[in-house]
Amino acid sequence: MIVASEARLVMAQERGRHMGEMKESCESRDAESSRYGHYPHHLLKHAKEIGLIKDQIARLKTIRLDFERVCLRSGAEIHVSDMEIEALVDDEKATLATIEAKVKQRATAATALRIAAIKAKRDAMALLTAEQRDKDQAIHEKMMQPMQEQQRGGMGGMGGGKMGDEMTGGGRRGGSRRGGGGMGGGMRHGGGM
Repeated sequence: MIVASEARLVMAQERGRHMGEMKESCESRDAESSRYGHYPHHLLKHAKEIGLIKDQIARLKTIRLDFERVCLRSGAEIHVSDMEIEALVDDEKATLATIEAKVKQRATAATALRIAAIKAKRDAMALLTAEQRDKDQAIHEKMMQPMQEQQRGGMGGMGGGKMGDEMTGGGRRGGSRRGGGGMGGGMRHGGGM
């Protein structure tokens, strides 16, 4: 009895870990897909602030669910393709044509994921009124403000000020974008310091 319940616990943990990996793959494997696909979730999270009505919330939940389905399926296919590509590359008997076909299969899954994410964002945006879009934009700007302030502040705890200016190009001495001046000058077009 105890062994059976321990086995069920391990299986449940594995399922949870696997689902977490799939979710992570949807969020991190393709940054663009994550950004677009996250939009329905963002709107649902801020439904009250944006002023969404029940019908909009229900439709957003459907959009989110449809995207998550595609995300999990495509994410799994991408993950399996990555493992298969790795195995094929290590297999001396595998032909380049076989490897190329597998790489193209992976690209097809990644494309499907990106298109699904873009569709989810567009479908979600189409549900909003002009006033709701303005409220959403204000929420977005408020969320981005700390990141923008951090970027303006340079490197933060790593010296800030001049170091930050050099990193962003504001304090560049003698360097150019093409010349490799980098952190305040250095070698430029083959010349010395």
